[in-house]
Amino acid sequence: MNILNCSEYLVIYGDLKSFFVEGEQPLLVVKFLQKSMVKETLMDEKYISIDMIEYYIKMGRCLILFDALDEVEKGKREGLHKKSFPILKTKILIIGYV
Repeated sequence: MNILNCSEYLVIYGDLKSFFVEGEQPLLVVKFLQKSMVKETLMDEKYISIDMIEYYIKMGRCLILFDALDEVEKGKREGLHKKSFPILKTKILIIGYV
């Protein structure tokens, strides 16, 4: 990354299609972020704690890249927005759609 102090940021790539993995109910946002990190890094979940993710979010040091919004069923998109973005919009430094 070419941003100032990039080593101090937690970077999370999230595939939004996997937001609804447990049936029709969306995951808790932090749990989704944790599962996304596990999937991308292949690290054990015990090394990527929810507390760590929440810490970086609260510190404003979390870069989250969401992908595949266009691949989420249209009927589920509104629920995804209502569930995730009110939580994230005030705490995340950068939110991007890939």
